[in-house]
Amino acid sequence: MARRSSREVPRPDAARDAEQVALTGQGTAEQTLRQLQERYRSLAEASAQVVWIADRAGLVLEDMPDWRRLTGQQPHEIRGGGWIDAVHPDDRGRFCDAFDEAQRTVTPFELEHRLRLADGSYRHFLTRGVPVLAEDGRLREWVGTCADITERRRLEEQLVQVQKMEAVGRLAGGIAHDFNNLLAVVTGYAELSLKATDPEDRRHPQLLEILRAGERGCSLTRQLLLFSRGQVVTPRQLLLNEVVLDMETMLRRLIGEDVELRTVVSPELPPILADRGHLEQILLNLAVNARDAMPHGGTLLIETGCVELTDAQVKQSVIRAAPGPHVMLGVTDTGDGMDAETLAHIFEPFYSTKGPGAGTGLGLATVYGIMEQSGGAMHVYSEPGWGASFKLYWPPTSPAECPPDEAGGRPMRSGAERVLLVEDEPWVRQLVRDVLELNGYTVLAASSGQEALEISRGDPRPIDVLLTDVVMPGMSGRALAETIRASRPKVRTIFISGYTDDAVLRRGVSTRDATYLQKPFTPVELTRKLQEVLATADQPQWP
Repeated sequence: MARRSSREVPRPDAARDAEQVALTGQGTAEQTLRQLQERYRSLAEASAQVVWIADRAGLVLEDMPDWRRLTGQQPHEIRGGGWIDAVHPDDRGRFCDAFDEAQRTVTPFELEHRLRLADGSYRHFLTRGVPVLAEDGRLREWVGTCADITERRRLEEQLVQVQKMEAVGRLAGGIAHDFNNLLAVVTGYAELSLKATDPEDRRHPQLLEILRAGERGCSLTRQLLLFSRGQVVTPRQLLLNEVVLDMETMLRRLIGEDVELRTVVSPELPPILADRGHLEQILLNLAVNARDAMPHGGTLLIETGCVELTDAQVKQSVIRAAPGPHVMLGVTDTGDGMDAETLAHIFEPFYSTKGPGAGTGLGLATVYGIMEQSGGAMHVYSEPGWGASFKLYWPPTSPAECPPDEAGGRPMRSGAERVLLVEDEPWVRQLVRDVLELNGYTVLAASSGQEALEISRGDPRPIDVLLTDVVMPGMSGRALAETIRASRPKVRTIFISGYTDDAVLRRGVSTRDATYLQKPFTPVELTRKLQEVLATADQPQWP
């Protein structure tokens, strides 16, 4: 028998029966053959497949109503060998070779290929053929099926895409810890050095470049974590129109004067639950992608609106959501557009059609990661020469579903409290200690949970804040915090980590019910977080 495809669907009973008839030479009874053909037809009518009968040379012998039902082709178009013209030109050679081999060996065959419909579009089909033998054992004719497997192929491609993203996501999570620790040290000391250096000093611009390089590294890390769905998010109730309009001026500068930016926002959109930074990242990435697709100028349209997603629209989406009302963000350009092959890869990390040095290939992968993490939906349409359109959807939300926004803008102040710092990485521990001591805090530093417990037990004076890494050898930050709180119930806790959110949660720290600071953080972010925690010292923190 011909080698079977690894993606083979279960063979209908009638197909198995016909194959057995062919191989045992018991296909001589006309009645038995016709019964099998009728069983084929009944199965085909209940599914997306065609039953076909052809002579020894593969010429169609009779009309096939199922063919018209699925493809729209008329009977005269597939009479004789005309049906082969409907096979995609790129697949035709493989198809003919497989059929020729089956004729030579008188064995069943099957092959996946694309088939042209009456409207000129192509869908994926799986064609199977079984030889029917005459009384003398020679090949008499062929009986087979042609099943539409387009939906199955699309689901398989989506699964492969998800698996690729999961693999790179694990890679991003694996390097995030060390990378974020290093960046925290680089940006932290660069910022401290800048504050201590006179702007007229010749070293000042050099330190500024170090800080900028570190910040670019932080930005790349954030994109990796966004892609891998590993970054901690802070969803808030947001009005999409406000985010779009606030970004308009920045986007105009970003895309350049030769690209016209048109913004069309629908009035009275309901709020959505999202992270503002994520929405801004989506707009920036899609705008940059559109600008690069219009090297000679064009139009970029950003629009918002309310839509009702149907089942059919959900099935066509790159990322699926439940059908129903959604708030839509559309980003459409008049650029070069993309063919089907490019569309199949645009969300893969580090995939780029740009030249060397023109991009990291993370822009659209980041958008994909954000939308999948936020529970939204996304649809993409593009053709060569006709630009590209990205439609993103979020379910509307009500105020009761949204956490209250935190008060911002508190003035920075010096502290006098005592902080127990626990960090296993010596360079990060020293940086945090330097930052806090420069701001007036008394710091007790420990390299492990066990050392921190010894400090706590040996010092009767109050400890106001426990600032601890989450993932450490021996004892996790959560276990340490629970142990210390047993003897010091008023101590406040801030968890820090360079791992992804998923790694943090696996170690018992919920970023929704605990104060959490993601590495890399700046000295300002660190001291502000500490002040926020101390300002709520009279409120319960976490169970």
